[in-house]
Amino acid sequence: MQIVIDIPKSAYEKIVKTMRHENSNNPAFYFESIISQGTVLPEHGRLKDVDWIDDNCRNYYTDDDGSWCYKWKDIEDAPTILEATGVEE
Repeated sequence: MQIVIDIPKSAYEKIVKTMRHENSNNPAFYFESIISQGTVLPEHGRLKDVDWIDDNCRNYYTDDDGSWCYKWKDIEDAPTILEATGVEE
């Protein structure tokens, strides 16, 4: 299972710092351990559902090499999985 959570950077940094210095049987320790081992997503534009595009939109082929391509409108209409962070559109 994958999960994305939104926590303040300061809270994440505190958890990671605490995990380096403590070893506890506290139930919260387990979750802090999981969070501290997580991957922080870089700032990004809108993340779209590519499978939705494949399932719902007609693909076209380029003249150059036969690669698949889609209309920009189809990409715009695809559901957004995560909104953009720190990136101007």
